Amino acid sequence: MARNSEIQNVFEIADDSLQGVLGNHYYVMALYQQRERAKLLESLPQVAIPHTFSWIRYYDRADLINSLEPILEFVQSRQSLVAMVCVFEAALSSFVSHLASLGQEPRVDGELIGGDASYKRKIIWAHSRALTCDTGDKTAIDRLPGTFGIIDNARRLRNDIVHNRGFYGDRYETDAIRSESVVVDFDEEYQSQSRDAPCAIRLTTPRIVNFSRSHIEALHILHNEIQRHCFGHSEPYDYSKENKGIGWGRVFSGI
Repeated sequence: MARNSEIQNVFEIADDSLQGVLGNHYYVMALYQQRERAKLLESLPQVAIPHTFSWIRYYDRADLINSLEPILEFVQSRQSLVAMVCVFEAALSSFVSHLASLGQEPRVDGELIGGDASYKRKIIWAHSRALTCDTGDKTAIDRLPGTFGIIDNARRLRNDIVHNRGFYGDRYETDAIRSESVVVDFDEEYQSQSRDAPCAIRLTTPRIVNFSRSHIEALHILHNEIQRHCFGHSEPYDYSKENKGIGWGRVFSGI
């Protein structure tokens, strides 16, 4: 049987978007390595930046550069993580909504869930579905407990980046998904820091690569599982068989 085209479309959009996040991250970091201070100063707004439709804010270009340069990788990595999590969350919402509209009734612990369910709950659903996958990369399927632990760590980090000024919050540890089939993932920095003082989330490019691999790998397994068990298509998705290169123009602009 053929794949369900709506489900495949959700998968391909998310797959492209996740690759786009990583490609953009590499590009920004490459520009950073090749930076020339004089050209940076010339390219920035001269004395003020737009703030609202009514206001501007005066600023010092050199102060912006001096403040950002030492931590640019951390800042860019936070932004890449937030984008990655947003893409994956949107994909899970669309999967759940499409399956529900087709009468497939997505469930967690026996209860129906919809596209508006919490992201944590949708990750639990995705994990339970992915575990039943029997097509595609067997080693990737075997990695799922660790892979979804990393995905859940990204969820909690995203929450602290956007809701707690980039510091580990009290819920970073307590809100982790606890399951026999999920290996809980915590940042080494968090585990080594004293809980008596705020600890900033300091992500790096290798960490972003690891998060990217986890989200893309889980996305492929979940897509294969849905197509196999909901629509009877047993052939796993394969870039070469689909004749699909990365195609950066499509990834970044949709064209």
